[in-house]
Amino acid sequence: MALVSQSQAMDETAFPLSLTKVFGEPLPDLHSRAWAALSPAQKLRATKRLDALERWHGDRRGWTIDDAAKAADMGKNHFYALAARWEDVEARSLEVLGVQARAPRRRKSRHDKVLNEVRSIAEDLVGKEPEDVEERPAVTTVMAELEARWTPKDGKLPGAATLRGVIVEARRRRDMKSRIGGDLGFDICAVEIPDDEGKPYIAFICVDRGTGYIHGYRFDDVADSIGGHARLATDILAHGSDEEAEARLPWVERNRQVELVIGEDREPFREWEAQMKADIASAAKDGPAKVDLNASNKPRRFGRYLREALGTRIGRVNLLPARTVSKPGAPPAAPLADIGYTEAEAVMRLDLEVDDHNAAIVAQLSDEAPSKRMPEHLRNVFGLIAEGARKPDDT
Repeated sequence: MALVSQSQAMDETAFPLSLTKVFGEPLPDLHSRAWAALSPAQKLRATKRLDALERWHGDRRGWTIDDAAKAADMGKNHFYALAARWEDVEARSLEVLGVQARAPRRRKSRHDKVLNEVRSIAEDLVGKEPEDVEERPAVTTVMAELEARWTPKDGKLPGAATLRGVIVEARRRRDMKSRIGGDLGFDICAVEIPDDEGKPYIAFICVDRGTGYIHGYRFDDVADSIGGHARLATDILAHGSDEEAEARLPWVERNRQVELVIGEDREPFREWEAQMKADIASAAKDGPAKVDLNASNKPRRFGRYLREALGTRIGRVNLLPARTVSKPGAPPAAPLADIGYTEAEAVMRLDLEVDDHNAAIVAQLSDEAPSKRMPEHLRNVFGLIAEGARKPDDT
């Protein structure tokens, strides 16, 4: 489960009445997850079919098969077949509706033998790397070394995206004995979830750079990245009252590094960065002392820490760093979809992927590190960002 997301519970208003009538309220987890995984267009088709089926199996006076099929946006024969299956109450599901509804799951590769060999080489290469993240070679360098060791008899080498993912995963497995919270990356990146204008939502995400664990995320405004990071840190601290969730994690005693990506508010961000460093330098031992805090304004900064820790996607949601901000003078980018997600739907969609991602991380963490509550030093680091990350002229 994600430590914190922008919404701690699925918004019940996101579920249409026709859905809860069939499957109950509150909606069972199996169906809520399948619904959240649908695109807005798929949800629209599902709702049409649910409404049509409700009337067909209820009071359909004056309603013909032509009317029903048109309402369900299906052919008559197809609707007849669906209506017949729907009569079996025990067999009803979103998948039966034929809108490609399935809860997210990891896909198995058809090239397991090749991938196993790639993983073996990647693990050998990353096993020789320095433990310090900053001293490690770029992923592209490791990819080149892997390609150099590959021979034609091993089969066709997978594409660059797959190689990057394998290397990132190999590094993560190596770092699994590390504890959570030692090196935080506050990133900003567009994700392939469109809003009602077809534009990608912009996610502020705090990722653990050592293990890849996602501490939290929220959708916010890249023009106010100081406030976006502050609100995210506040969300993470607010979720700290969930002792059961925290107790599953092996935390570090002290945080040593925090990196933040700057949005479009570069000048005030630099002023804040300088003030934060001064506050850290003067902090008492029980405060956020001895933390190396830095902000990045490099041209390709968006998604930087996410790419390092996760690769090019979170589960089945692609990261779109190039779509995070528009280039001056560039023509408007093409919309991602005709029908977008509401913010509640977008949160539900990304929650699924973050929860699955974090569950996989937690399952691989070292049993040697004791689980406990988030240590006070790390709370103070999040608190520093939550309370101090505000525009210099704020009072």
